[in-house]
Formats: sequence, C-alpha cells, structure tokens
Amino acid sequence: MYTLASVLVNCGNLGDLVNGKLIHGLVVKSGLESVVASQTSLLTMYSKCSMVEDSRKVFNQLAYASHMT
Repeated sequence: MYTLASVLVNCGNLGDLVNGKLIHGLVVKSGLESVVASQTSLLTMYSKCSMVEDSRKVFNQLAYASHMT
C-alpha cells in the first residue's frame, strides 16, 4: 500500500501522468482505493500533473469517506 502511494507521489513529482494512471489502475485492482494513503497520493499526483477534474474527484471521494467514519 505505501509503496504504491510513494510511486504515485513520485509520478506527480515527475509529471508522469501516463504511469500515474497505470498505478491508479493497479490501486483500484488491488482494492486499495479507499485507503487514505492511496487517496492522498492520488490527489497529490493528479494535482501536480494539473489534472484539476481528476483531483476534484479524488478529493470528493476522500471527503465522502471521512464523513462515513
């Protein structure tokens, strides 16, 4: 879980949206999409790659999940 989160942040730092999206798919397939570390890393990656709408979607999921606990 933390390895994928770190890779996502690094993809954002490098502006590597292609590999970031591939890792996002792996996060989903692994069932880790609802883990806070994954969500914050996705938010970071998409925002650093200037993907505002994708960042907003991840943020909304994070905000929704925090209200459910």
